Amino acid sequence: CESVLPGVKFPLDSAQDADVESNSLQIYTINSNEHFSVTTKESPDGSKYPELLLEKPLDREQQSSHQLILTA
Repeated sequence: CESVLPGVKFPLDSAQDADVESNSLQIYTINSNEHFSVTTKESPDGSKYPELLLEKPLDREQQSSHQLILTA
């Protein structure tokens, strides 16, 4: 959405992980791109979830879509 300003955060659904403690999910990453970054957040119950951050304004005329690969 072109009207969204940089700095806006989008919480994403967490990955399902049956492991516990040190074997459980530790971090989320996305493929390298200039428009988005991802951080790993922790909810009050201790589970981790990704949060997508818009780093640069989007311009549909320059690039009509963005394909991101989120890795947990």
